[in-house]
Amino acid sequence: MKAVIAKERGGPEVLRLVDLDIPVLADGEVRINVKAFGLNKVDSCYRRGLFRSFVPGQILGIEAVGVVDKDLSGNFCPGQKVATVMGGMMLNRPGCYAEYVSVSAQNVIKIDSSLSFTQLAGIPMAYGTAWLALNKNLKIRRGQTLLVRNGTTSLGMAAISYAKGKGLKVLAATQDKNKIALIRELDVDKVLIDDENLHEQLIKLYPVSIDCCLEQKNSLTIADSMRCLKAWGGITVVDWLMGETTIRRSNLEQNLPPTIKYSYLSSEQLYCNKIPLSNSFLQWCVKKMEENKLYNPISDVFHIDEIIPAHALLDSDYADGKIVITI
Repeated sequence: MKAVIAKERGGPEVLRLVDLDIPVLADGEVRINVKAFGLNKVDSCYRRGLFRSFVPGQILGIEAVGVVDKDLSGNFCPGQKVATVMGGMMLNRPGCYAEYVSVSAQNVIKIDSSLSFTQLAGIPMAYGTAWLALNKNLKIRRGQTLLVRNGTTSLGMAAISYAKGKGLKVLAATQDKNKIALIRELDVDKVLIDDENLHEQLIKLYPVSIDCCLEQKNSLTIADSMRCLKAWGGITVVDWLMGETTIRRSNLEQNLPPTIKYSYLSSEQLYCNKIPLSNSFLQWCVKKMEENKLYNPISDVFHIDEIIPAHALLDSDYADGKIVITI
């Protein structure tokens, strides 16, 4: 099979498209014939050697869609359309940048959809993380006002679209004036230019402040976001790498207002044993996209032969959403 490995730590140029043996299944596993997969920042961080241990020659990738090739768990039929996310892929077992990937059956979910594999590949990680952050951490409710900082990432756009679909008023912030039109396509209630001092802007627009905020990896703005919230409001920070470092850099103990609820979410928790993929809302999400009621955050599509320029775009932060690779 074709597969993409990182032969050593470094930039996109260390990636190689190689021929490897098709993986052999263990008990309780499913082998998927991968048709498309999404790129994520953690892929880049792993490639650069920034995420825990680095294994030379490891296949990258943490999310994919395709069809069942073989199933030893007895839960799926060959040819079924499925998605898989996380489950240790890339981190402690081969990832999904490949024509075939073997994963635990608990990290596979059947998808009934007329959407193409390319379209489906933009959904699992972005919307899964948004669902977890908004539903589990912030416990959003219809009628609330949500602030999404860095709203033009795939997660940001998924969160905006999901929250609008749940009946919230959504304010979206970006530091790039050129991306205002992109955010407006999501039917947000207000677009803000993020100068890292949104509190001054919001206090004029919403004197009673806002209910909740989704932050992404920016320790410099967490304190400012907390100042935007009304009493008993909530903020959640989604971050792959920084963890406690994010909390320390934000001077949380000094800056946390006495009534604000702070929570932290590592995407690594997505679809772990406590939140299995079988309990996710991916099928609901797919149906809403088929009805044009949910936004698909895909911005760029490459073939697996183009993995190096695709990773270069991932590193550049110029992509206006999710980068998808087809096989």
